[in-house]
Amino acid sequence: MDSHHSEDDFLSGANAIFIAELQQRWRLNPDQVSPEWAAWFEQLDAIEHPSGASAVTNLDWGGLDW
Repeated sequence: MDSHHSEDDFLSGANAIFIAELQQRWRLNPDQVSPEWAAWFEQLDAIEHPSGASAVTNLDWGGLDW
């Protein structure tokens, strides 16, 4: 088995669900997450929305069938 992992391996599996839920909490209230996560989500938002358009804040992750 290959023990070499890419730096974004943490974005898969159960971690992806955790991070999506954490991002949703951040979108509702940035103070609900640590400053490190808030900074990471801000960078991600800037990549996803380069024009400065606001992101959707009322996502319902509970309905997804992962």
